[in-house]
Amino acid sequence: MLYGSFPFFINDPTLRLLITLISALFLLYAFIGGQFPISFQYALVFILVGVVGMAHGSIDHIIASDVLKIVPPNRKRLFIFFYLLIIGLYIVLWVVSPLISFILFLLYSAYHFGQADTAIIGSKLSKTTRTLLGLSCGVLLLSSILYFNHDYTLNYSPDWFLEILPPTILSRISKYLFYSSLMLLILQITFHFVKGKIASIETSLFMVQLVFVLLLFKLLPPLVAFSLYFGLWHSLIVLKKEFQEVRNIGLIVNLKAFLKALFPFTFISLLGLLLIVYLGAASAHFTTLVAISVLAFPHTLLMHVLYSRAE
Repeated sequence: MLYGSFPFFINDPTLRLLITLISALFLLYAFIGGQFPISFQYALVFILVGVVGMAHGSIDHIIASDVLKIVPPNRKRLFIFFYLLIIGLYIVLWVVSPLISFILFLLYSAYHFGQADTAIIGSKLSKTTRTLLGLSCGVLLLSSILYFNHDYTLNYSPDWFLEILPPTILSRISKYLFYSSLMLLILQITFHFVKGKIASIETSLFMVQLVFVLLLFKLLPPLVAFSLYFGLWHSLIVLKKEFQEVRNIGLIVNLKAFLKALFPFTFISLLGLLLIVYLGAASAHFTTLVAISVLAFPHTLLMHVLYSRAE
């Protein structure tokens, strides 16, 4: 049933169709030779990564207390304190050991993206099977970013990173991870589909997403591709899930109330992101990565609990 034209109120297939059409328009524009000025790319990053991306983690305190019951509703401040403490400790870790912090970022990002993206086809699978499926998808996504945008990665990688992983080694690793994870993911999906563990509709929706996301990273500028993936294919779909969760318990039942709940921490997170980028203006691309990593880490932990709830 449709609840209106706004993305939070339409069913999942319709939302995915909308995102597919937007992605197709960007791909078509690039195919006919259209250019994406750097000012447009930064504006897209601000809207889709900064605003939409930050919004999908801005009601974590409500999800933790009212949906997951991790803390009592009257102890939200305690949850927020520990949430900020985790962010602070991760910032310290970045200062003390950038390498360990970067590896941690890659690991939890692969797990989080894969867990969210494969949720549509993993409901009937065992915990171990879902984990393997999600990791395959997450590794494929991250390796595709490196594999399809090798030169861009090298241009904006800090010197200490390239000293540990020289360009030739980085290229081989990303190529190996891309093809091996792609093959493993396709084999798993085929096996579970044949066994009747995943339905044809869900499989089709996931495969459409997979194809379009890979095409985005292959054919579009990296900032545009990541913005479309992170803002639409990931964050907007997670936002819809969060809206459904709070709507199901009668806590938030309309768009106005939902946006009101999203605003405070979206605004604060966006300011924090901009501050980190400003302070590291000399290496803005990498500091943006650091900012996203520290803000997303506690969100990833909470989303693991949310997605694991049905296990």
